[in-house]
Amino acid sequence: MNKLLAAPVAVVLAVSLAGCTVMDIVGPRPNREIMALSRQAAADGALDGAYGELRRFHSQQLIDEALRLCGTQPDGTVPSSCDVDAAELAGAELPTAESVDNLVTATIAAAGRVPAESVDVVVAQAIDAVAVEEVDLESVGLTEVADEAAVLRARELLLAEDQLRYGLTFALAYADDGLRGRIYDLLEASRERVVALKALLPESSAQSPEQIDTPAAYTFREPDTEPASTEEAAQLVSDLQRGLVDQWRLAAAQADNDAWRRDAIYFAAHAQRV
Repeated sequence: MNKLLAAPVAVVLAVSLAGCTVMDIVGPRPNREIMALSRQAAADGALDGAYGELRRFHSQQLIDEALRLCGTQPDGTVPSSCDVDAAELAGAELPTAESVDNLVTATIAAAGRVPAESVDVVVAQAIDAVAVEEVDLESVGLTEVADEAAVLRARELLLAEDQLRYGLTFALAYADDGLRGRIYDLLEASRERVVALKALLPESSAQSPEQIDTPAAYTFREPDTEPASTEEAAQLVSDLQRGLVDQWRLAAAQADNDAWRRDAIYFAAHAQRV
């Protein structure tokens, strides 16, 4: 009798599940790569100071990203199959990252495996982690940029650095002592990036120190305008710096090869730390 019933039951199940996938039956699961990064961030969160605090925030941010990827049910709640216990992650028995360089290396590897829509989150975390401490640009440029797309992007960023310095020279005319010191710091930091970036490009030896120190003339890009007061100069400096940092962060997120992504992460961290 059991054998006779088995076939009809199997047919009924086959029919009822014909339009379903395994995900329809058991529900979605948190992205494994995102959760692996979250566990590592939670482990790093055991460290003291600003770095540990940042990594604890990163762990929760990655949990939120995993939940976002899971989607929501018709009532707006996250599927129970995607439940993530942050406390459990905090107790993950993982060693802390030995160095921020290791974190960057892990991020670059993960960027090729996480969903495309999550790459910017993952890369942004690496940039912020590098920026916690002083950024040494000797960490970049282990090999010359040879990929055509990367060379083009690097040259675009050289232009952005030149435009930053050009705008800062206008702000100097209306700067008070405090703002003047800020501008000089930004100019020096930009020069450091330009020197390091040109060293990565083909035929960089043709660039003279004078060409690096003297930015070409550009028109202001909307909505930036030439300042006419100390307040306007301060606003221009803030807008120029924020815009440059955004460009570097975008370059790191959109990089299409590992070597250029690594360099862009360090350049972005260097720019936002000033």
